[in-house]
Amino acid sequence: MADLSTGYRKVVQFGNTNLDTCWTIKNLQPNTYFWSVQAIDNAFAGSLFATENSFIITSTGREVLSFDKFFNIYPNPTNGIVNIIFENQNVENLIIEIFDNTGKLIYMKQFENVKAKSIKEIDLSTQPKGIYFIKVYGDNILNVEKVLFQ
Repeated sequence: MADLSTGYRKVVQFGNTNLDTCWTIKNLQPNTYFWSVQAIDNAFAGSLFATENSFIITSTGREVLSFDKFFNIYPNPTNGIVNIIFENQNVENLIIEIFDNTGKLIYMKQFENVKAKSIKEIDLSTQPKGIYFIKVYGDNILNVEKVLFQ
């Protein structure tokens, strides 16, 4: 419905999600999927397409995730240094991601064999002050916490 290089709309109508702002795709099989989006204004003119991105589905089996809190963040609010202490659980494979308040990934690190009561220190001092989201996951566990850098 649009030229991929210029974004020029070939039809004068809503896009494939109509007036919705999100779209759920179900029953995808294991594969690598590529995606991009285009904004359409109230005159049905299209913007350039966003930079293409991708995601990988490696399994369609249902995994059971624990959402029990297994880490704490301190100090919160912080002046730039954030400490993450892992409470009562050892984790073999662990990933820590930090996102700014626009959803942009600003930090990612993978750890192996994280022991209970261990501490990981992360320096946010090079980032602008604001709200950040720390996502910690691995081995069927997932938690997201908010931290304020002031």
